[in-house]
Amino acid sequence: MSDVLAVLEQRDGALRKVSHEVVTGARRLADALGGGVDALVLAAGAVQGAEQVGRFGADKVITLTNPGGIRACHRRARQERDIRSGDVRRERNRKGSRAARGRAAGASARPGRDRR
Repeated sequence: MSDVLAVLEQRDGALRKVSHEVVTGARRLADALGGGVDALVLAAGAVQGAEQVGRFGADKVITLTNPGGIRACHRRARQERDIRSGDVRRERNRKGSRAARGRAAGASARPGRDRR
């Protein structure tokens, strides 16, 4: 038994019609696999029409909202997926990781500071 995740599209706080088609297709696939359909909506705020997705075949509707914008929602969705799958990784700061690699190789975190 496998569940199918349908990622829905919204624009300016309203669910797009293509999302209904995505859920309908996901329902057909889930029926063939013997699973359920989870629908995911990422948005900066409330989404109109998300409550009606069940009529098109979704068993569960997940809405992730973040006033910080859609990128923050994507990051949060990735983190939740990783937690569920057991693949939890620490987010690294690029600047910090480069400095750590440099120190491991014997260089200073600040080039030019070792000269005296």
